[in-house]
Amino acid sequence: MRETPQQIALIQDKYGAFFKPTPPAAVPSSYVYGGTVHGGLTVGRRRRQAEPYVCPSTGVYSDINFCISAAGDVLQMVQLADAFQWVLTETCQDPTANGVPNTICVDRIRNIPAVVVNVDNGDSVAVEMIQVSCCAARETT
Repeated sequence: MRETPQQIALIQDKYGAFFKPTPPAAVPSSYVYGGTVHGGLTVGRRRRQAEPYVCPSTGVYSDINFCISAAGDVLQMVQLADAFQWVLTETCQDPTANGVPNTICVDRIRNIPAVVVNVDNGDSVAVEMIQVSCCAARETT
């Protein structure tokens, strides 16, 4: 989709929070295990030492052009000339879950909101949930 200056202004006005000129800084994510939040936490102004992740992952931010909606439709991501929608995709580094008993790490799909155009029905711009890969812990028993 090639946007007109008026469409770009409308997209920036209505959906501006989705767009950034550069990808976000890589910040360790936290996780919850056994009801406790671990890793990447900030206490006051100092970062608390992060505990090991149950499922360490490799994450990459990309400014993708095409994606799959939560419903399985092919969508085109809206990307502007000087600002982009950066999407974090992850893959598991190790399936063993850092020694946590009865737990494995699996690559799976999660849904995130994105500003898109449905390639089947034309030029309507909307926020829809899209599929991205992530790494998640799963109990084996």
